[in-house]
Amino acid sequence: MTIFDRVAAGARAELARFKGPSAESLAPLNTLTTEKAVAKLNEIGREMLNGHQILSREPAIARVIAADEADKHTTF
Repeated sequence: MTIFDRVAAGARAELARFKGPSAESLAPLNTLTTEKAVAKLNEIGREMLNGHQILSREPAIARVIAADEADKHTTF
């Protein structure tokens, strides 16, 4: 299994158990700031979910494909 396969598998596993942050993690709740805090938690949850979805499809930030003199290709 390549590193790409392991990263994609890990991202899929995270997606399977992902529940996102909840307002229950805020304690104690302040009625003046709760709405903004919950909105921020939702934004963080969406970003985490999006990151896991992207990694499950394309498990690399960048790839370098090098060709040697014999035209043998290696992906890094």
